[in-house]
Amino acid sequence: MMRKNLLCVCSFAAVFKLEVAKEEYWKIEMIQFNIANPPPHPLVVLVTQSPMKKIYHLSSCSTCQRILKALEPLEGVVLQDIKAVPLTLEQLEALAAHSGSYAALFSKRARLYRQKGLHEKELSEADYKTLLLEHYTFLKRPVMLFDGRIFIGNAQKIVQAAKEALHP
Repeated sequence: MMRKNLLCVCSFAAVFKLEVAKEEYWKIEMIQFNIANPPPHPLVVLVTQSPMKKIYHLSSCSTCQRILKALEPLEGVVLQDIKAVPLTLEQLEALAAHSGSYAALFSKRARLYRQKGLHEKELSEADYKTLLLEHYTFLKRPVMLFDGRIFIGNAQKIVQAAKEALHP
């Protein structure tokens, strides 16, 4: 992915909204000021799009911990513990766009999958999406997003490919 820059002239409120909405893909570079007393004039802001490196994991999962250790060093990689910071709708939709489906992100090994009797049902993409948003345990872990490429799960080949993508 190429690095892109965009020079914006906008109000403080617009910069804050952009930063929140695009936090995964955009880095906002600007002069700091007192938030209680924002400048009255428009701000000139440099907005940079840079390659995304993020891992969605479960910190209490020993398999995720082992994989994170195997991927070290993790400089420049954003780690999101999906139990502490659940996936947002926007994040899930972005992951589904990268993976091609919600089913690809869904773990049928989750205990809740059997407890809810989901193994006996034919699930649609909408069902997978709802379940993934409902509980973190349904996300196949870890999900690694490096420079527009997605790696899902803990299979040895997946982890090796992710390591090669992270450390070419």
